[in-house]
Amino acid sequence: MEQQSVASTSSNNTNRDGGSMDDVALQPKHEVFLSHSGFQKGFVEHLSVELEGCYRFPFFDKRRESLPVGGDFPRHIFDAIRQCHVGVVILSEEFITSKWPMMELVAMHERVLDEVEKGKSNFKVIPVFFRTSPNDLANHDKCSEWLSCWQELAKENPKRIHVGKWEAALKYLRKLNGVVYEEHGEVKLVKEIVDEICKVVPAEIKMEDSHIQGRSRICNVSV
Repeated sequence: MEQQSVASTSSNNTNRDGGSMDDVALQPKHEVFLSHSGFQKGFVEHLSVELEGCYRFPFFDKRRESLPVGGDFPRHIFDAIRQCHVGVVILSEEFITSKWPMMELVAMHERVLDEVEKGKSNFKVIPVFFRTSPNDLANHDKCSEWLSCWQELAKENPKRIHVGKWEAALKYLRKLNGVVYEEHGEVKLVKEIVDEICKVVPAEIKMEDSHIQGRSRICNVSV
């Protein structure tokens, strides 16, 4: 319904430069950050495509607009986490036992703490329990296994990995209502995630430039 209303509005108006609003489409900006392990890349690709179809353009590491070739990927990742309105955390065993996904989760948690301290709340974290469950986060045996894994990772990279922050970030997720994968399948799960995101992230508008060969690439390079 939202897509139809945008199209009908654009057909009867002109833009501020005098051009037809028929040229209006949606601007790909990173309002949503998709945090996941590499094992869930296919699922997140599906999710990203569905979000883009609803005119919400997530930060997804397979997109050149998110991680340009030759760019400083840690800076792009952490800048996006600071700027996005929503962080979607695709939780799995692989996520919780991997360095980069957990570092992203810590960055999200630190942003939440910073905003709480400043008396504002502009950032929302949505946990998605993908092949795991909310009960796992409070399971003593699982938490002990994860802690042992984190301690080993910290030995390899003590400057980047602070086990106490990882524990606090995962504990933070316990109090959040999340989206849980059930037997109904991944299609239903993706729809539920997209619906939740669309409630809090507005669609973005841009000038349609598909008729100009290479225009989008030129704009990305010039930004």
